[in-house]
Amino acid sequence: MRLKVTLTDNNREIDIVLPTTDRTLRAELYTLRLADYSIRKPVTIKSVNSPVALSVLNGKTVKLDELNYLAKRLDSFDNSELHQFYSGLKHEGFVNLKDMINLTFNIHRYALLTDVSSPASIGRKYILSTQGCTPADDSDDKMYENIGKQLIEEGKFKLTEYGILVVNDAPFEKVYDGLNFPEYHYYDSFLAVDLEHEGKKEFVAIAEDPESLNTAAERLGVESPEDCDVTINSYHVDMEPIIPAFQQILEVEGVIKLSQLVSELANEKMDWAKLSAVADYAEVRSAKNLNIIADRLDEFIYIPKANDEDDVGRYYVNDYKDGNVYSLGIDMEEYFDFQAFGEYMMEEYHGKFIEDGYVCVSDYGCGEFLDELEDEPEYDQGEGVIMT
Repeated sequence: MRLKVTLTDNNREIDIVLPTTDRTLRAELYTLRLADYSIRKPVTIKSVNSPVALSVLNGKTVKLDELNYLAKRLDSFDNSELHQFYSGLKHEGFVNLKDMINLTFNIHRYALLTDVSSPASIGRKYILSTQGCTPADDSDDKMYENIGKQLIEEGKFKLTEYGILVVNDAPFEKVYDGLNFPEYHYYDSFLAVDLEHEGKKEFVAIAEDPESLNTAAERLGVESPEDCDVTINSYHVDMEPIIPAFQQILEVEGVIKLSQLVSELANEKMDWAKLSAVADYAEVRSAKNLNIIADRLDEFIYIPKANDEDDVGRYYVNDYKDGNVYSLGIDMEEYFDFQAFGEYMMEEYHGKFIEDGYVCVSDYGCGEFLDELEDEPEYDQGEGVIMT
């Protein structure tokens, strides 16, 4: 679900569609000619064009980061969950973003019944709405009939345009305090971090929305994300081999450098295991050098789990796919010296064993750029800080 609103400020108007990235929001504020372009600066909603249920925000002064967070929450809902939200919104009479954001974490309180043909159907829909799921094979369970009868007897039904609303007795949890956003994984993020300052925390998906680091720092009351304690919260499973290198960059160069690097590298085609291996091969740790290597990964060959020269020789004979001229008939393998061949290929292509395999250049002349990389900082291996 996309939120479409018209904003007004300084006698100017813009139409925006949410959710979007913080970078895009700052660009929109430039259109309004706001001095600092901070998405924490209040702006006025002239009208909510869609969905109509949020027209209670018309004329309200809001912070764009809050409005965008609400839009992210609503965008993850299916139609049934949206209807629960809209019904809960009308039932509670909420008119501000703090309450609306908290409502998105409490829609299980608002059951919408669309099938009231029997007590059992009422009971089953009630459980589905409040608990999020029911077993697929228990539609005849007497429990649902009993729950339905109890709801009918209690007379808690309220007719809405989305169905019959029943509000359960679960407490309304105030997850959002109006200052710092609750952790929410809107993006299927390649890498996300936690910023912490004076007991407050912000979750940031730095690969997909690096600009949000600055906004999170604003919410934490600091000038820069570098003023916070930063830890890696989560990452794409394929990135696991490179995470130790990213952790070092975070500790030595800071979260802004890490964010810039990850936002440039993060894509489905990146071979993170190979990148980690080539970084070990080249003894590269800095963000700038790692980015250069990532851009030229095709100049290297990585053989995972290769332990010795025999493994290297067998790879070139049996598995090498790029212009393979080393093929060998099966009946000839017992006469072939794979170890000697592996030693030859290592010397020819500057091969080296690393912790989890073997790396070499893919052809003559490849990898020569490594000699032109910037000098690497010296690391204290215990603490991960630059030695001076």
